[in-house]
Amino acid sequence: MWTKQVAIACLALGGILIAAVFWIGGSQEALSSPVELRPGFSLTRTFRVHAKARYRIEIRCSRSIPFEKLQKILQGGNLISISLLENGTPVKLDYLPEPLFRPGIALAYELGNLGFTQDWISQEIAIFTGDPKRPYTITCSVIRPVDELVSTHPTLIVDIDPLEGEGRAIDSLLLTAAAFLFFVFSGVFGATFFFLRRRARRLAAVAPA
Repeated sequence: MWTKQVAIACLALGGILIAAVFWIGGSQEALSSPVELRPGFSLTRTFRVHAKARYRIEIRCSRSIPFEKLQKILQGGNLISISLLENGTPVKLDYLPEPLFRPGIALAYELGNLGFTQDWISQEIAIFTGDPKRPYTITCSVIRPVDELVSTHPTLIVDIDPLEGEGRAIDSLLLTAAAFLFFVFSGVFGATFFFLRRRARRLAAVAPA
């Protein structure tokens, strides 16, 4: 019966949408690599991004030392410089403004490219548009060695830009709602199928020979 086919189709579509939600909501971190904040240190890594979107290059330091101390050190200027190649061609980078540090003055707008979470503070260096079809090569060079930050485990991160992440969160919410509706439709049509089949059997059983 057509109700059974519709129920199965709705169930399948709901499953596909849920799989898409998990794919969108998964980690979009393209690269994570430890950085040694010592003179002359440099590293080069090749990576690919997961989706066509804007990605942020940053260096994260865990809050293993007092917050105020860590923030003050990071306000002193970028720790690293970055170059990015796409198949050997330089990639256009949108650099974020460095923080300003003036002793005795702590204004929010002077935090510049600092980002904050409960676990770390980051210097957000630059943003670029990534294409999953192309490989990227990043070179990170230490330009401001700071021995005090060794215990914060500085890490070079390439991750999806938070603004892109907000858009993807909305997409996930819409897909989840659509999947829920398909599951509801699947249940309704499935129940209708079993009801009609049971009624048909009862009618067949009482029909005169």
